Amino acid sequence: FNKAGGRINCMVGMRHGGQVSKEEKNLHKIVVSIPLPPHTETVNVAQCSHGTWAFDPAGKVLKWSIGQLHNHTPSLSGEVVFKSGTGATAENTGENVGVSFTMPNHVVSGVRVSSVNIVESYKPFKGVKYMTKSGRYAVHTT
Repeated sequence: FNKAGGRINCMVGMRHGGQVSKEEKNLHKIVVSIPLPPHTETVNVAQCSHGTWAFDPAGKVLKWSIGQLHNHTPSLSGEVVFKSGTGATAENTGENVGVSFTMPNHVVSGVRVSSVNIVESYKPFKGVKYMTKSGRYAVHTT
C-alpha cells in the first residue's frame, strides 16, 4: 500500500497443495473477510476465480464468499483506493483475515455418538449427522 492505495491478492487452499482430498471437498460455505484501512474509499476487484465478493464501505471489510472448494485454488485480486488528501498509509496492514466454513458429515474432534436410547414412542431416523463449523478462525497477514 502507498498513500493512494494498493493491490490486494488472496488465494484460498489447503496447506499441502496438490489435489483436493475427500475431506476438503466437504468444505462448504467458505467466507473470507479482509479488513481494510479506515480511509479506504473503494475496492476494484479485477479477478475473482470463484464465488462472489462485496465491499462494505461502512465497516471497511472486503467479504469474499467462495462457497465450496473444487479442484483448483480460488483466487481474488484487485486494487484498493484510499480517499485522496488523507496523507495516511495502511496502518492496519497485518490485521487478521477472518475465515469461516462448515464441514458436513465430518467431526474434527473425534467425538462420536455410539448409541441413543429413546424412551417415548417415537420412530427416529436411523443414523447420526455430524457437522464441523468454524468458530473464530483468523489468519494473520504480514
